[in-house]
Amino acid sequence: GRINHTQLKKEFQEKYKSRVTKLLNTLLSGGNLIKAINSWAVPVLTYSFGIVKWSVTDLDELDRLTRRLLTKFRHLHTNSSVIRLYLPRRRGGTGLLNIKNQCINQEASLRRKLLTNRDPLITAVAREDAGYTPLSLGCELIPVETNCEEDEVLTYVQRLNALYADFKIRFEDVLNMVIPQWITQPHKKKTDIILQEELIGISTNEELKVQFRNEYQLSGFKNIYLLLILYYGISREKH
Repeated sequence: GRINHTQLKKEFQEKYKSRVTKLLNTLLSGGNLIKAINSWAVPVLTYSFGIVKWSVTDLDELDRLTRRLLTKFRHLHTNSSVIRLYLPRRRGGTGLLNIKNQCINQEASLRRKLLTNRDPLITAVAREDAGYTPLSLGCELIPVETNCEEDEVLTYVQRLNALYADFKIRFEDVLNMVIPQWITQPHKKKTDIILQEELIGISTNEELKVQFRNEYQLSGFKNIYLLLILYYGISREKH
């Protein structure tokens, strides 16, 4: 019969949580605890990689579950660095395995091995796998080989995510800016004809274009003129 991915994922998650909780209830030290989680709890999930369809959201939730449990049992501070948690101990981290990376790497390894296999039977099966398994062998996508270590890639990805989050906070006002319709679509019938003419005049003013490009700001009466147009348009938009 067909694989019930939803039910299997739920069972794997419960089993993983149970094992991590049991380990956290022991008196293992920090380093030994992480080794125990990597060698006894994480393999519960790795056996399913390449067979059960885990989404990125599912895998991220499993990593968050691990961190929540570590925090609950006072093995991880709420303000601790997430990047350091997954870095190898030789690089100053705790060495915890990142479940999402484990899944991605294992699926890539299985896909590469099966697609390069010359056995006619495996080739025939792979050709028919059009999304039936997480490997999607029918797509014949072989990951590109790189010389980067797993923890280096993880660090790079996490720093990009942190940068993205920082940009969202810093430029929140710009991202949430509401631009009046008469500016974005000045030629709509509902827009005042006077505004249309004034905006066309500004957009075709070569002198203003040069000034914007060279100085990034207007000066003198042109600045006042533009501000008056904007104020006039916004005031009319409100009414």
